[in-house]
Amino acid sequence: MDQATIQAITDEAARKAVAQMREFHLEDLQTLGERMDIGFARVNQRFDVVEERLTRVETRLDSVEVKIVNLEQKFDGLEERFERVENALGTLLQEFKEEREEVRALKKQVTELTARVQFLESKLQIA
Repeated sequence: MDQATIQAITDEAARKAVAQMREFHLEDLQTLGERMDIGFARVNQRFDVVEERLTRVETRLDSVEVKIVNLEQKFDGLEERFERVENALGTLLQEFKEEREEVRALKKQVTELTARVQFLESKLQIA
């Protein structure tokens, strides 16, 4: 027997062995493949659920962001109003202080005039 014949016999034996192994394990491989397909389908379903939840969360976050922007705008408007009120109150307080000073000055003048009138009345009664 020459080398080529030995190689041909070896190749043929290997092919037969592989064919027998394939035939023997084909059913196991098919069952394993089906199990893997079922497992992958479950994983895909879980990922779909997770993606759906993430989409809902992103939608909620977007709506919350819009609400925050609206609140910021409202707060900016309130801040402007408070500044106007604060300025108006400052002006009123200043006017109140000025009027109080005027009242004090007038009371002082009334007191002085009352004293002068009393003095003059006392002089008139003496004379």
